[in-house]
Amino acid sequence: MEDIIKRIINIEEKAQKIIEDTAQEEKNFEKNLQEKIDHLHQDILTRADAKIESLNSQEDSGDAQAESKLRALAEKSAAHMRGIYEQKKDEWVETIFQGIVGR
Repeated sequence: MEDIIKRIINIEEKAQKIIEDTAQEEKNFEKNLQEKIDHLHQDILTRADAKIESLNSQEDSGDAQAESKLRALAEKSAAHMRGIYEQKKDEWVETIFQGIVGR
């Protein structure tokens, strides 16, 4: 009887460890995902700024309009990425959780 109780306690401890590991991996996944989104956003803005600089050097009447369009495009791309993140983050977290728990 004592052996059965020890086994149950051992199983419970392993289950708790799996739950803790899963929670930590979920936090890490969300952090990594946010870092990637931030990096992509910064990359888009950096490229947009570089393009804007290039356009500014041309000194013609269309520069201001091109800059405005480029900034709008960069912001639209960033908003699109944020939208995808918000739309898919729960799905991604669940996929990772199921991958871990399902082992």
